[in-house]
Amino acid sequence: MITSIDIHGLRGIREGKLEGLTPLVVLVGPNGSGKSTILDAMLIGASRRPASSAGYAVKRRSGMRHGARWLLYRGGDAPGRIRLGFADGAYRERELTWSDSNFLLPDKRALLAQRGFEGPYSAIHVRTEPVAAMFPHVCVFAADNEHEANDAHEAQTDGPTAWLADPRHGRPLHDLYSRLTEHGRRAALFELVQPLIPGLRVIEILTEHGDARLNLTFDDRSVPVVLAGDGIQALIRLGLELSTRQEGVVLLEEPEAHQHPAGIWSSASAIAAGVRSGLQIVLTTHSMELVDALLDVLLEDELDLLTVYRLKLDAGRLASSRFPGPDVLHARGEIETDLR
Repeated sequence: MITSIDIHGLRGIREGKLEGLTPLVVLVGPNGSGKSTILDAMLIGASRRPASSAGYAVKRRSGMRHGARWLLYRGGDAPGRIRLGFADGAYRERELTWSDSNFLLPDKRALLAQRGFEGPYSAIHVRTEPVAAMFPHVCVFAADNEHEANDAHEAQTDGPTAWLADPRHGRPLHDLYSRLTEHGRRAALFELVQPLIPGLRVIEILTEHGDARLNLTFDDRSVPVVLAGDGIQALIRLGLELSTRQEGVVLLEEPEAHQHPAGIWSSASAIAAGVRSGLQIVLTTHSMELVDALLDVLLEDELDLLTVYRLKLDAGRLASSRFPGPDVLHARGEIETDLR
């Protein structure tokens, strides 16, 4: 489990640290307070393929071309640093540097060009301490943030692996459902979504022209999940992502997005079940309803699993207020200030 994170020079965070992380971490704060950057830092810091994760962190904010250098503080030349502390006392530190040298990994630049992604090209290097990788971790970017990573699994295995459950770039739903079926957990997903979908009989994989897709099947019709509404699709992906993992750190960005109030409660139930199964879950939210739902679904003796951090950025310095689970209800008014 990640128990602390120290960030220097990443996106809008010049410096900042969170300590005392627990199995369920909720990050709240106004827009621009560093919530998403903390998720990016955890993803890169806890990845076995850090260059690929750096590429993913850049691409998922694809609204701006030439985005690679903006992964670093204010798009500057100074390196960024991420240090994770773990429950066993170990740590992992990663340094990120950006370069626009034309001599970097010409084979990766050629692959991007062959795929139709034009330059100018740039790259992010990732260096790990205390154990250096056998091969360099470098991600090469085209102008539109498409990328090719020179990345291999590290020899280092200390600490958990993190992944971000992103509905835009995640694994196909039918692949996740197949894995869920192999683990005998289909019933749990059905019970999660059935109250929100009147008449649902079964969730199943169907094919059309040889292409697999996950469908919601009723007595008189069957509808692909991707056409069932953003809220239902997001809830099903959340349930699948959390049910097919047995360890590690899951990063969730605003899981309440597109959700009906009943869907928010179901999302909270899925999150609580994931924590009980041994996952560490770190999420951002703008929803007091989600915080309330988490307090509702957690048992009284499980509240110590929860910590809420209220974040604020001041000239690049990350400030935070920490609320342990048992104190969240009493601090509700203070937390709610940034959620309304």
